[in-house]
Amino acid sequence: VLAEVGWPQPRVLPGLWAPLSGSLSSPGYTTNLQMFICGIPQRMSLPSSFHW
Repeated sequence: VLAEVGWPQPRVLPGLWAPLSGSLSSPGYTTNLQMFICGIPQRMSLPSSFHW
């Protein structure tokens, strides 16, 4: 999903990104991931249209 919207994979935190990209099938983890992604636009001051 992240690749489809052109989201660059963070090369600085490979240890963090590996479990993020590899555990999408876990329902509980996916919920946490969605909450994490929803907070990214605010942190990076991206346009409101970027919100999921």
